[in-house]
Amino acid sequence: LIASHGRWAVRLAWLLALLIGLSPPLVFWSLGGIIAVISKPLTSSDDYNIILIYAVVIVLLLVIDQVVRTLQGYYQYITDMRVNTGISADLIKKLGDFPGIELFENPITTNKIYQAQKAIERMPRIINSLRLTWSWIVTIIGCSLIIIKIEWWLLGLMLLSSIPAFIRSWSSGERQVDADIKGT
Repeated sequence: LIASHGRWAVRLAWLLALLIGLSPPLVFWSLGGIIAVISKPLTSSDDYNIILIYAVVIVLLLVIDQVVRTLQGYYQYITDMRVNTGISADLIKKLGDFPGIELFENPITTNKIYQAQKAIERMPRIINSLRLTWSWIVTIIGCSLIIIKIEWWLLGLMLLSSIPAFIRSWSSGERQVDADIKGT
């Protein structure tokens, strides 16, 4: 499927996810720069210019982030349609090779076809989850590097405080997978 739609499509998806992941650490870094300048007495116009530069960087980052998120949403829709269409076409082709209709009247075969169609519906969500995971990894690494520069122990505190959210997300994901498997 990837080969038929080009590797550029996969690379574009990962690039957009990377850009979305880099946005929060860069905004965080810019805010840190503003705070560093404001925390000391402002004595010259250069200090005000630095603050202005950081503020412009933040605004540009936020605008770029929204544009990239819009592109990613559009691209995700197109990719989801391609994945669904490609896999569905393969399923229909395989089903078309079966001789006669008797096989389709068998409840076991019908159930397997139904399960295959449900699996096709889950595929775009899996791909999207991988993209989101990539964005979050980039964000966590970027923010961690900035936090370590400030105080190394803050990183440990941040990681410890995120454990309950991680556990809740994990259990929610397991419940969703169980529900998908059961077909509810």
